[in-house]
Amino acid sequence: MRHDLKGMLRACSAAFSRVEKIYIFSALGAFAAGLALVLVLADGGLSSDVARVEAPANESERFTYDLPLIVLQVPNAVESSEPRSLVVNGSLQFKGKSDSKLTHSIRMAKLLTPSIMDSILTGMQQEEFDAISDPAVVNRVVLNRTNIVLQPYGVSAERLLMEDPEFR
Repeated sequence: MRHDLKGMLRACSAAFSRVEKIYIFSALGAFAAGLALVLVLADGGLSSDVARVEAPANESERFTYDLPLIVLQVPNAVESSEPRSLVVNGSLQFKGKSDSKLTHSIRMAKLLTPSIMDSILTGMQQEEFDAISDPAVVNRVVLNRTNIVLQPYGVSAERLLMEDPEFR
């Protein structure tokens, strides 16, 4: 096979002039560079800090973003037998017209997580303690406060998938 390759190169060498060979190899080099550029851009870039959306196992969880654990200190919990904090675990679910729009929504939620968490905690502290023991109220507060942060960026969560709030 090595001799066949050498024979093909000699035949190519005899068939093309030096200028033609330069043009051919320049075109092949430009093609390879363009292909490498397309592969890098399609992959999202070389930097590792690009936000990525993990592919979930379940199709219904495809466009959800798990919020960090929300822990709210209960005011006036003096006795040790009374619960001292409210713990909420949930995830935001987005809906949109295209996968790219939904991916953008999740990326924005990840980027704005600190602001979202501050807004949620502020909203829950403004509610009455008896009201935040109701899961429907917690769901409403979390979803409304999240959308307050996300809407200036053209993103909104459709609903909150949440476990029942737990008192500890």
